[in-house]
Amino acid sequence: MTVVVCGVVFLATLVRSSFGFGDALVAMPLLSLAIGVRTAAPLMAIISVTTATTILVRDWRRVHLSEVWRLVLSAWCGIPLGVWVLTQVDEHWLKRLLGVAVTGFAVYNLRHPELPELKSDRSSLLFGFLAGFFGGACNVQGPPLVIYGSLRRWSAQHFRATTQAFALPSATFLLVMHGMAGLWKPAVFRFYAFCVPAVIVAVLIGRVVNRKVANRDFVRWIYAMLVFLGLALVVESFWQI
Repeated sequence: MTVVVCGVVFLATLVRSSFGFGDALVAMPLLSLAIGVRTAAPLMAIISVTTATTILVRDWRRVHLSEVWRLVLSAWCGIPLGVWVLTQVDEHWLKRLLGVAVTGFAVYNLRHPELPELKSDRSSLLFGFLAGFFGGACNVQGPPLVIYGSLRRWSAQHFRATTQAFALPSATFLLVMHGMAGLWKPAVFRFYAFCVPAVIVAVLIGRVVNRKVANRDFVRWIYAMLVFLGLALVVESFWQI
C-alpha cells in the first residue's frame, strides 16, 4: 500500500510542480480509496505545505507579491461565506456548478484564445474572494486563482511560484485545523516519511517541465488542465453520493 500511496503522491506533486495546481484533485479520489479520507486529507495537507515550501525556496523571486496579499486576504474573507453556504446547500451541487463553469470557461478559451487581458490587479480581490468561497464551500480554491492568473497573462514561471505563495498560508491553516481535529495519526506521518523523496523528485522534474514550456503553450496546457479539473469535479460530485 505504501508504494501505491507514494506513486499517487508523486504523480499529483508532478502535476502541481509543473503547472502550479491540480494535486488535490489528482490525489484525493485515489488516496481516499486506498487509505481513507481521514488519512488522505491530512497527508495531502502536509504534502501541500512541503511542495509549496520547496518550490518557493528556489523561486520566491518570481512571486507577484503585490497581488498575493490581496488574493490571500480576500480569500480569507470568502471562506466563512463558503462554509455557511455549505451548511445550507448540497456540496455536490456546488461542485457541479463550479465544474461546469470552469469547464465552459476553459473550452471557450481553447477555441477563442484571445480574451482581453486584465491590466490592473484590482480584480484580484474578486478572484481571491471566489477562491476562498469555493474553498470553504467545497474545498476547491484553485480554479478562480488559475483563471485570474491566465487573464493577467502570468508567465509559466510566475504562475507556478505565485500560486504556491497563495496556497502556502491556506494549506498551513488547514494543517493546523486537522491537528486540532485529532487527524494527526501515526499512519499519516508514516506515509509522509515514505513520500518525501517522491515529493522532492517530483518538484525537481516539474520545475524542469515548467521552464521548458513556452508561455503560449503553457496557456493552452492551463486551459486543458482546467477542462480536466472541471470534469473531475462533476464526476467526483456524483461519485460521492
